[in-house]
Order: sequence, then structure tokens, then C-alpha cells
Amino acid sequence: YLIDQTAAWSLLDSDGQPANDGGPTTKISGAGFGFDAKFTADATPNGALLADGTYTVAVAVLDTLGNDACVSIGSDCTRTVTIDSTAPAISFSAPAGETLTAADDSDAGAPGFQTEVVIDIDDANAAGGEACLSVNGAADNCQEIAEGATSATWPGVLLQPGANTLSATATDAAGNPAAPVSIDRVLISDAPAVSITSPSADTSTAASTVDLTVHVQSAD
Repeated sequence: YLIDQTAAWSLLDSDGQPANDGGPTTKISGAGFGFDAKFTADATPNGALLADGTYTVAVAVLDTLGNDACVSIGSDCTRTVTIDSTAPAISFSAPAGETLTAADDSDAGAPGFQTEVVIDIDDANAAGGEACLSVNGAADNCQEIAEGATSATWPGVLLQPGANTLSATATDAAGNPAAPVSIDRVLISDAPAVSITSPSADTSTAASTVDLTVHVQSAD
């Protein structure tokens, strides 16, 4: 137990200089203590938030004789914290063309039309955040933004013939949300034509089964 010791916290900027006035000294009467470190210019709850950047929270623990506990073996008296109040900026970089054809299919061997979708993410603190893609209003397909990544990629995204709307959102590691972005891509596809040749329209029957004949006319 740390009896009759005192502790205080301070906040240092990336140059190791005090970022604000730090916190008041408190008396330690048990095995630990806690502070609300204020990331504001005047170290008060309602002060102006400090500028974006990396800061070090340091605690100083002294006993009544002035011995510094932080120099003891095993002591850990600092933590690095990044202030990030800037939202990421995102944009689509693929598919690039506004009109797509069968020649643009990224996996011609798979059913349907596949394409790769890429959004670029402009944010120094993006890693650990999340990027999400929605196609034609479907549920979001989300992924974590990798360390050092400046984009997020979705391979094999299925598009339908005609107009398709792709929508993307993202948040960085601090939870700042990007403004949503959307693009429209038109897939020109000569899809096969389907018709029912039997039974005829508006057929009446007392039978328990009906023979159904379907004709498929390939575009090829």
C-alpha cells in the first residue's frame, strides 16, 4: 500500500512540453488512485479541446520524503494518447467507369457480374476504424481498416444489370464519421429472356399437377 504519498498528473505534447497546467495533487491512501486527465487547454472540463496530435499523460508519485516512485523498477507512469477530432474523407476509386460491360467482369467463371470496389480513405488515424459498403440499399458490408491502409477493398461485389448505386461510409479509430459518399454504375448486360409457354395464360384446371414449360432465350 502507498501510505501518505501524493500523486499528480501532467500532459505533455509531442515535443515533451507541458500541454496544459495538469491536474491537482491528490493524497494516496490506498493501493491505487484515479484521475480524470483533462485534454483541454486549461485542464478544466469545459476548456477548449487541445489541438489534434499525440500527447503523453504522465503521473508523478512522491512519498513524504520526496522519493519518486516512477523511477522504481517496474513502475509505469506514462501513457500515449492521440487526440483526433478530424473526420476521414472517403471517395470511390473503383469501379472507375460509369458504364460497365461483360468485359469488366472480374470473375467471369462465377455466376453473375463481379467487380472490385475500392474506396480511398484520407485520415492519418484510420487504422482500427471501419469502412462499410452498401450495394443497392442492401445491408452494409463492413471491414476493419488495416494498419497503414489508405483504402478499403471489396473483391467480387455482385452488380445487377442496369443501374446500381454503391454507397460507402467510414469511421476512423477515434470514431469520427466520414461524410457518406455514393456513386452510380450502369451494367450493360444482354441478359437472357425467359417466357412460360405452357400452360397458357389464365388457364383453369381441376388437376392436382400442371406441366410447366419454360423457354429461355440466350442473348448469345
